[in-house]
Amino acid sequence: MRSLLSAHDMMCFEHLTQPLAYEGSLEHRERPEWNHINNPHGIWAVISNYCERQLSFSSDRLAAITGVLTRWAKVNQGCASYWGIPVVASGTEPLSAASSKQAFLAGLHWQLQARTGKAGLARLSEFPSWSWVSQNGRCLFGHPYYHIIPPSLEDVSKEFDAEVWIETPDGKAVEWSVFRDGSGLEQSSLNWSRYIHLECWSFQTGAFCLQELRHTPGSRSPVTILFVPVTDHPNDTDKKTTIIARLLPDSGFGSLSRLKGRDLTAVTFSPVEHSTFALVLDTVAGDMLRVGILELAKLIDRDTFESAEALRGYFDPAQFAATRRRVRLG
Repeated sequence: MRSLLSAHDMMCFEHLTQPLAYEGSLEHRERPEWNHINNPHGIWAVISNYCERQLSFSSDRLAAITGVLTRWAKVNQGCASYWGIPVVASGTEPLSAASSKQAFLAGLHWQLQARTGKAGLARLSEFPSWSWVSQNGRCLFGHPYYHIIPPSLEDVSKEFDAEVWIETPDGKAVEWSVFRDGSGLEQSSLNWSRYIHLECWSFQTGAFCLQELRHTPGSRSPVTILFVPVTDHPNDTDKKTTIIARLLPDSGFGSLSRLKGRDLTAVTFSPVEHSTFALVLDTVAGDMLRVGILELAKLIDRDTFESAEALRGYFDPAQFAATRRRVRLG
């Protein structure tokens, strides 16, 4: 099923099972991303490229990527997806309930690629905040080169210690293993609600500072960042460099200044001393929503706020004291 759209010097079709394509274009005849479909990890590159495209209606977003994800799952045994989050099987055997849960958790580690210091486009509120489909703009998964050199599931999730429940439309929480064994991953996400429950590690971020950087790679204008100073983390030998915990914000939550001074909740899937990232949460209109990712970074020249660079490191449990808790995330 498709609908015909027309505009000046352009004719295009919007499919319910395929992304928007222009009639007569090379992309319409053969999409470059199909080259990645036959590899389980190829889906990261497909999604990274796909989510830059703008469809006419946000309601078409999930339907469009579902066609790609369905084809990918059919040719890669054991692979599946839920609300656009790939559940990637690296081998030829189907994932067990436990390993599919780990794969789903790994898929929750994405970030909106920053282009400016502004809040960006509106979040697509009909989609879950924990899925990249809720964002307008390009999303990156894991580290910056995840879609080029993806790590194995075992490496990514070896320290994961979290539980997952899927919420039904009538409010019942279904344990992940029951959901998976009951063919939940083979059903449309729309048969379920947009809520998940996570039992994981939770801590308070501390008050966020707001700062404009003078220089940022890839940006022609200054970029504003939100960060929490890291207290007992060894700095580089350069005395002008300091370590921070930087918030990489999602779109659609207003000006970054509204988070200045806020002490937000963050959750990790591993004990904090084994965690390189955390999901940052906030309560919006009564729902607990994801508002960004917290990661360590290096602040270059802390006196002039020259720039900030990503730093792969683990959170300090002395500063970010965590407790085990269950959260409902919409």
